[in-house]
Amino acid sequence: MRKGKSTITLANVTKRFGDFEAVSDVTLAVEPGQVVGFVGPNGAGKTTTISMMMGFLKPSKGTVTVLGTNIEPQTSHSVHGSIGYVAGDMVLPGALSGRQFLAFSAARNGRIDERFNSLVDKLQPVLHKPLKQLSRGNKQKIALIAALQHAPTVLILDEPTSGLDPLMQDVFLDTVKDESKRGTTVFMSSHILSEVSSVCDRIVFMRAGKFILDKPVRELTSQLGKHIVIKGHDVGKLAKFLPDSAKLLYKNANEIRLSIPSANIKTFMRWIVTKEFDDILIEDRDLDDVFHELYGGKTK
Repeated sequence: MRKGKSTITLANVTKRFGDFEAVSDVTLAVEPGQVVGFVGPNGAGKTTTISMMMGFLKPSKGTVTVLGTNIEPQTSHSVHGSIGYVAGDMVLPGALSGRQFLAFSAARNGRIDERFNSLVDKLQPVLHKPLKQLSRGNKQKIALIAALQHAPTVLILDEPTSGLDPLMQDVFLDTVKDESKRGTTVFMSSHILSEVSSVCDRIVFMRAGKFILDKPVRELTSQLGKHIVIKGHDVGKLAKFLPDSAKLLYKNANEIRLSIPSANIKTFMRWIVTKEFDDILIEDRDLDDVFHELYGGKTK
């Protein structure tokens, strides 16, 4: 792929299953070396989108390009050796041991021994037992090693930390950071927004088959501001008199929840100290707040 070309491109991609439109006219360009988080609730269309990137499904409309190759089921094998892939609904051959499966993967895509040994040392998988006897977490470790051992140019990961304990999640996220420094392009779906914000340059939010927000993480987090909870008898009446910069998120008679830009916090504090209340909580907002607002849930 020539320098300056996008590593992954979706151009007006739609995928229908009968009358159901799982993905609807989405367009995306992922640049070389970017780490992109892919976020949305179950059923949003994330796995279908990733399956089209891998060439497992053919778009009903539009084109998918990875590393300069137009991806369809009959052509996708030509680039698979440059891709590291982990499926969200991972199925591994149960009769093989972890070591046998990794050798099988290496026979197809190659292996860098030093890299393989480092991954085994970091993730500490069980290699000698048949895969059917392993826990979900140990199977995930082996799938991750298979995806990474050949030093791919692109990583496409669907819920990659599923089943891992918190310590191994941190080890994996450090590995993604190392891959980013190496110049690997990473496209990663996850339900854990804290891990997305810690490793990704950019986040794409999907809902009902459409991309509804696509922004750099730094831009998103700089705009989040503060989350404020005010409690006390009859404080709900204050909702009518909030400063202009405050956004009401929730209220009842004895509690108000709102968000406010960080730049306006001093103005808010001058306003609130003139009011009667029992307790107040002020904290930095995070991507969970963005998720709840985008998908209609209640914040915190």
